Amino acid sequence: MLRYFYFYIFCCCCSYAYPQAQKLTQKIDSIDYYKSLSKKSTYTNASKVKFAIKACKLSYDLKIDSIILESNTNLYFTYLEQNNLEKGLEVALKNKPLAKQLNDTISIADIYCEIGIAHHLNRKHLDSAYYYYMASAKLYKNKAYLYDYTISKLNAAKVLSATHNYFDSNKIYIGVAKELELLDNDDSNIDNLISCYKGLGNNFTELGFYDKSEEYLKKSLRINHKLLDSKIDLQPINSKLSGYDVNHVYINIDLTETFKYQKKYKEAILVYRGLLKKYGKQLLLQKDPSTYAAIKNNLAYNLFKSNTSNRDTISAYFVEAYKILYDLNASYEIASSRNDFSEFLLSIHQKDSAKALALHSYHLSKNIKAFKEASRAMLTLSKIEEGEKGKAFLNEHIKLNDSLLQEERRNRNKFARIKFETDTYIANNKQLSRRNSVISIVAIVSIFILILLYIIRYQRSKNKTLKLEKAQQQANTEIYNLMLNEQHSVQEGRLRERYHIAEELHDGVLNALAGTRLGIEYLSSLDRVEASQYQLYIKELRKTELDIRDLSHALKHSKLDQDKGFVAILEEYVSQCNALQRFTCTTTLDKDIPWQEISDMVKVNLFRCIQEALQNTAKHAQAQTVHITLALKDSTNVELTITDDGNGFDPNKTAKGIGLDNMKARANRLKGSFKIDATPHKGTTLTFVIPI
Repeated sequence: MLRYFYFYIFCCCCSYAYPQAQKLTQKIDSIDYYKSLSKKSTYTNASKVKFAIKACKLSYDLKIDSIILESNTNLYFTYLEQNNLEKGLEVALKNKPLAKQLNDTISIADIYCEIGIAHHLNRKHLDSAYYYYMASAKLYKNKAYLYDYTISKLNAAKVLSATHNYFDSNKIYIGVAKELELLDNDDSNIDNLISCYKGLGNNFTELGFYDKSEEYLKKSLRINHKLLDSKIDLQPINSKLSGYDVNHVYINIDLTETFKYQKKYKEAILVYRGLLKKYGKQLLLQKDPSTYAAIKNNLAYNLFKSNTSNRDTISAYFVEAYKILYDLNASYEIASSRNDFSEFLLSIHQKDSAKALALHSYHLSKNIKAFKEASRAMLTLSKIEEGEKGKAFLNEHIKLNDSLLQEERRNRNKFARIKFETDTYIANNKQLSRRNSVISIVAIVSIFILILLYIIRYQRSKNKTLKLEKAQQQANTEIYNLMLNEQHSVQEGRLRERYHIAEELHDGVLNALAGTRLGIEYLSSLDRVEASQYQLYIKELRKTELDIRDLSHALKHSKLDQDKGFVAILEEYVSQCNALQRFTCTTTLDKDIPWQEISDMVKVNLFRCIQEALQNTAKHAQAQTVHITLALKDSTNVELTITDDGNGFDPNKTAKGIGLDNMKARANRLKGSFKIDATPHKGTTLTFVIPI
């Protein structure tokens, strides 16, 4: 019966859980659908954002942190794709506590990297970008996510380069390059290694170590060239530029900057013309017009420095580059191009045009805070302007350079402090994690020990209870055996009394009657008998009559019941209760019950149940009558029913006393059943069904 009940509960749970799971699946599918719409290029930017926000709202309604995190991350990249850096940063910062709540190291590292990217692209808080990149790199390395670790480290190095902290940037590049050189030569590792060498080359260019710069840039160029050759069949050059082609162009442009500082103008010119010949104007303009403009502008500048071309060609290249950059609104590149063109015009003594271009670059550079180009413009203007104006531009140029040097020192100190704080924070976290691990282990062991002690104590208590129950059963059996022995002794006494009465009848009464009969027969044979003679025998008969009456009384008080065991004990106990209690107890005993075949254990427990029931009736019921019924049921069970007309009670509300618990325990011990049928003010019926 219990098995069917559990099966029913299981079915109910399944019938409830299945629709819930179906609803959850539908909601997740809706979230995925809106996320997929936000990535489709066929929709406008506003629509993409709207779809991404809809996915986030559905995720928050679902209240599952991991899904909320995924939807927010999708919204973050949607904003970044549209260059909405402020909104992207806002979403990334929202994800930070969510990732920590999930306690997922990689999720936290991902969020740190996203926050770093937003700060990096925004360029307002590069120190924050560096902090988050380094924090994410620490977490990635702890979990052996080497690609993500490498990307975070490279981004941190780029931030340091952007703040002119080239030495620390080089430390990161060199460390990452050493790790990558030990890894497999898959495309991602090689790409990152190329980025390391390229970054080192650019840093050494800024530091003035041009030989080192050229060495690392050519090294990255060689590695990229091998990859480019291996992919040439897969990516036809006339269709579009591959990632390796873009790398090839950028590295060559960086290399020509090194050549420029080393005054290797002709080598730089060969590189630029090689790029234009290999990729062509149309393909470069289509892929990256700003890069094409940079090539034309730098080619013009190197032609000017090398004196290998006429002025018209150089001017045409400068003008072509400026037009492209103007259409692109590339402010920094325009400022740099204006400075290059201004320097060229000054060299051919076109001071007015040179001054106009230098002033344009000066004002534009100050507006966009491109201080390096502003310094170049000031230096050019100091050469063009005469007198106090020229000195003023020169002094401003010197002050700006001094302030840039001081800013570089402050940045180095700031980033060194961030690195120290980050390392300290990570170390403290590790120490805290170890401490928490130790505390957790100690707590688990303590709980395990407590549970073990509880189990041992419970087992001992259970064993003690079993021993007590066993001792009680043995005591009950002994008591019953003693009662049987006592009853047997009583029966033996009664039997001896009967024998004694029989002997008295035989030896006393019968002999007296026989003597009297013989005497009377003798008197009747005489012819004449006096009355006094009969009086003697009459007295003897009277005496015999008294003896018979005494024997009769003795027989009456020593009468034995036909049932010798349990029934006799029960009736004797019931008689005592009737004599002592206010209620009247009656019994109905089935004569077909084979008491001689029933074990003493069953008899003892039945008798104890009757005792307990009658005692409860006397204490609580205020009954007038009690009836006990013992009947044979199905030839295998004895049914004991005890019914009273007392106060009754509500079994569901009234706390069961120990007496009822004892009755139930006895029934269970005998593998029988116990039932209470009670109603307030309508009496109580106790029913026991015990197998025999």
